[in-house]
Amino acid sequence: MGVMILFLLKIALDAASIILLIAAIMSWFPPSTPSKFEDLINTAAYYICYPMRALFNAMGAGSGRVLDVPFFLTAIVIALLQSVIR
Repeated sequence: MGVMILFLLKIALDAASIILLIAAIMSWFPPSTPSKFEDLINTAAYYICYPMRALFNAMGAGSGRVLDVPFFLTAIVIALLQSVIR
């Protein structure tokens, strides 16, 4: 049972890191017309980053940034969790 949960956690973390990577790349090249794929990736990335964004907003550091710090910190936390699990 524990092995299966660990396996599912690995898959979830891998999927989250891939979604964040795709969202970051897509933000560099905005499309001329919106697509359902773009909406899906942006929505998924929003929900992945939401806890970190809520934390930053609660601290009063959520707006006025050039870089998306909560996005980067979420990616770092996911990478750290992946390295601990593997």
